[in-house]
Amino acid sequence: PTRRSNPGAAVAGGEGHTACLRLHCAHSRTPAPSAASPPPSPAMDAPAAPANPMVLPARGIDMVAWLRRGGHVDARNEHGNTMLMMASGLGDEATVAALLQRGASVDLQDNGGVTALMGASANGNEATVASLLQLGASVDLQDKRGATALMHASYNKHPAIVRQLLPAGADRALRNN
Repeated sequence: PTRRSNPGAAVAGGEGHTACLRLHCAHSRTPAPSAASPPPSPAMDAPAAPANPMVLPARGIDMVAWLRRGGHVDARNEHGNTMLMMASGLGDEATVAALLQRGASVDLQDNGGVTALMGASANGNEATVASLLQLGASVDLQDKRGATALMHASYNKHPAIVRQLLPAGADRALRNN
């Protein structure tokens, strides 16, 4: 099994690079113009398409707006995390549901081999685990250390998640590195 801090940190954007999805909108808001400010030009108001729709931008942007401008739902950051991986690790069920509705891939793995299901399992996010399993997330994928979602849930003491994964076919005989 992995260190307690590793699965959640990897899912949330990597240690030292946490991308809390709930703060994106707050950080991306521009202040209201003052009376002395000239009105914005129409060209400044037009949303620009992402420079590279497959590369997840830095934190502090509005993800919904970025997706509407053409960003890909499975874009990755420098750690290989997708928005689904980050939202799953955080237990942000509303964002998970929205991303799944847009067609986010459930079995992608980050640079460490961690999936959205592993992140949700490690952090005890029962509703997210249920959603991912319902859409066919693979329960026995292994990260680079050989850990599965079942191992992440067990190591982090989430028996409710273990009870979800076993009937979904999780292999108790798999071994990690």
